[in-house]
Amino acid sequence: MSSGWFETLSSADPPTAAAVPAGIRDVLERRLAAGHAPGAVVAVTDRHRTLAVLDAGLADAAAERRYDGDSLIRLDSLSKPLVALVTLQEMERGTLALDTPIPDLLPWCELPPSPKPITVHHLMSHTAGLPRGSDTWLDPLFPVHRLRALRPVGTPGEQFHYSNHGWKLLGLLLEELTGRPLSDLLRERILEPLGMASSRARLEPRDISELVPRYCRVRPGRPVLADLPLAQIPWPPHAAADGCVAASVDDVCRFARAMLQHGATPDGGRLVAPDTFNLLVERWAQEDEVGWYGYGWWIYERRGQTFYMHPGYQPGSACILILDPVSGIAVFVAANGLLDVRTIAEYCLASVRAAADGSAPPQPPRTRRAERIPSAEDYVGEYHGASTFTLALEGDGLRFHGAGLDQLLQRVDPQVQSAFPADTFVLPSFPFDDHYLEFERSADGVVTGVHHGARRFDRGMHRLDATPLPADWDAFCGDYRSQNPLDPSITVVGRRGRLWLLEEWETVELHPLGGGEFRVGSWEQSPEYLVFDAPTPHGTARVRTGDGEGVWYRISA
Repeated sequence: MSSGWFETLSSADPPTAAAVPAGIRDVLERRLAAGHAPGAVVAVTDRHRTLAVLDAGLADAAAERRYDGDSLIRLDSLSKPLVALVTLQEMERGTLALDTPIPDLLPWCELPPSPKPITVHHLMSHTAGLPRGSDTWLDPLFPVHRLRALRPVGTPGEQFHYSNHGWKLLGLLLEELTGRPLSDLLRERILEPLGMASSRARLEPRDISELVPRYCRVRPGRPVLADLPLAQIPWPPHAAADGCVAASVDDVCRFARAMLQHGATPDGGRLVAPDTFNLLVERWAQEDEVGWYGYGWWIYERRGQTFYMHPGYQPGSACILILDPVSGIAVFVAANGLLDVRTIAEYCLASVRAAADGSAPPQPPRTRRAERIPSAEDYVGEYHGASTFTLALEGDGLRFHGAGLDQLLQRVDPQVQSAFPADTFVLPSFPFDDHYLEFERSADGVVTGVHHGARRFDRGMHRLDATPLPADWDAFCGDYRSQNPLDPSITVVGRRGRLWLLEEWETVELHPLGGGEFRVGSWEQSPEYLVFDAPTPHGTARVRTGDGEGVWYRISA
């Protein structure tokens, strides 16, 4: 457990506005040029005032409007810290205990079978064992209702697994306990006490036009290509607790100051008591070696110091708030497209700290050309499969020649597509632009070949594993399309005798559970699984996620 937010606050003198280096905007502009967003904004605050709001590019490309302190940004999952505070307020009022089983509070809610009851604590710490889900619902009742049809979950409390469904359920629970809409609770208990007058606690259709627009490359669901144009995509309305808040840049800074002052409000009051506030950043669930989750906050360490943060992501939008409780500085970064906002925020925070204490500034994050391939010589050679092509060194990159193409290979940017291994590349021309090029190595590190969707190509005399699939699995392979324009396509292929799911953001193995159901990923207790159904003579006609949120229909074998 942590020693608590309140106890770790420093009495050091706060930084001044002069401590915000002007070079931060230069970094922001360089990252934008290499990213997939029209614009971005950085805001820096200490415990008492906003130190700077720096922008680059455009918040609204059509209107040619820049970001400023009034820009209204959908926070998505960054809404969760606000909902966590309302939940702890109910704990202080005695209407709930964190170890109370959910069925005791919501008798109508039927959850999947589990070895022990799911509690409020499990929902808040993402340890309930529920699927991730999405935060694109105006009303949470239907996705929560469908949880009853899930396979049995693992033991609650044993494993961190991020779940929007759990927070939808938490919002419904708060409404049941108080008899009030969640939006009223957030507005009256958080937004108004903190002076967040421009913020929204529920995104109705009438609110959408006020938001900063979001932008995607014009082929979502396929490899991210740097030279594709950006297109504005509409925001859906949203009222569920997993991502219902929109706030201006200035209002986010007001919220950050309240957090840096352990829940103090501008009028001298408190959102919750100090001991209760510290529960937000207890290390309730460990995600990895340096990261934990509390109640609505991630806790992570860098060079022996602890920070608190939460991001908010949607296709075409990204934001993050990082708090440094020792120096009393917070940084908020938002972009209207695909951008590595965490890297930018951490650099800005380190720069402000260095300027304030007179130490050497940090090195700016590097922006590499997409055509620069580390260890490019490893991939040189001739590749044989459905067609033949060669890869040859050209400067610090690789030239692809074959199949009517002659151009440089592009690396996948690990800052914005971190789920892919380093041996993943993209070729931005037909017929290779529909899937990533995923190279394989032998046990001693030698590149043996490459996969491109369902196709494989052997390198020289090397041979990729050609183990066939079980006969009844062939029916599952193919391309599938969805009616959801933001998650439009997936591909299922056989590799090395196993099934693999190919998505825009990752390639992941599918593990058989029986009856046409396959677990997504290697964790044996994962609640994420796919169901293949509607068999036809030409293969399975449909695949859906276990929670029913994603449904795709076959378009090709």
